[in-house]
Amino acid sequence: MGGISVEIHEPVNVLSTMLLAIAGPPPDAKLHPITEYAVEYTKPFRNHPSLGWLKEFYRPENVHELFGHAAQLAGPVSFAPRSSQLPPYLAAYEPAKMKELPAKMAAFYKDAKLGTFRRARNSEYTLAEADVKDGLEGARIEDFLTELYGPVKYKLVVAPAPASPTVGGAVDARSAWESFAFLFPPKVAPDSDEPVAWSYDPDTTQVLVQHELSHALLADRIRERPGLASDLRAVLAKIPRDSHFAQVFPDGESRIAELFIRGSSVSYLRRTRGDEQAYQWMEDQGRRLGTPLIRDFFLVIERYLSVRKWPDLGAFLVDLPKALAA
Repeated sequence: MGGISVEIHEPVNVLSTMLLAIAGPPPDAKLHPITEYAVEYTKPFRNHPSLGWLKEFYRPENVHELFGHAAQLAGPVSFAPRSSQLPPYLAAYEPAKMKELPAKMAAFYKDAKLGTFRRARNSEYTLAEADVKDGLEGARIEDFLTELYGPVKYKLVVAPAPASPTVGGAVDARSAWESFAFLFPPKVAPDSDEPVAWSYDPDTTQVLVQHELSHALLADRIRERPGLASDLRAVLAKIPRDSHFAQVFPDGESRIAELFIRGSSVSYLRRTRGDEQAYQWMEDQGRRLGTPLIRDFFLVIERYLSVRKWPDLGAFLVDLPKALAA
């Protein structure tokens, strides 16, 4: 759909600032300049009713759902939902609270004068966007996504979230017409001379973006292939129960998505960085997550991309259980 857009997503930026005011800055990481400014700026507003409301149910592990809901909203000052169509993966998360979210964000935005803060730090936000663009230079992510998933119907958006209290990594979100990759500030040791910059480690930034933008595309294909989790039960049973992977991704659908997308990242790295770096990344992932299945998914994805026996990914997913069992 015409390339990848890099932009500050204003509702997620406001929500990130609210979460930072609640949680405080990460104690074990060097702060992004915007994080430093936001910590000081929000100190007088830490007893704001909207923050008290958010603190009642906010858990760091739910930032994926919170960012997902914020991605549905228009920007300041109303934060009104842009569509009545809520992505299914968000429906179960705090439905009553999420109906209140736009009003709570609008109240904090107004009372804390976050618009004033945003304008005062506009140059820093512009630099954050430019930093991510530099990190994605030559990444060929959209080409790879099209090769694997077919024509991309979504606007692909990469949005740095420099005020986030979470550091290292990223989360996905989607709307009816957008696929988002929200990037947390890179994790840098407090005493390091390295800058907190996405472009400082473009390899990591590019894989994060490829991973997160894949979620909406794969979710559409899996929705067209009902029963996949059940059909892959024997394959998923190979995941050690005490592994980090099993603890982070407890259900079959999320495990399939993560294994498929991580396997696809190996294919992406092969095409952009070469075999050695791709295989090293795959081995590191296997050790960290405690499952060898990333390799299995990578091999069947490579077969799909090279043999072209199937007309599209949907047809391939029909044969995925058989391919993984081979």
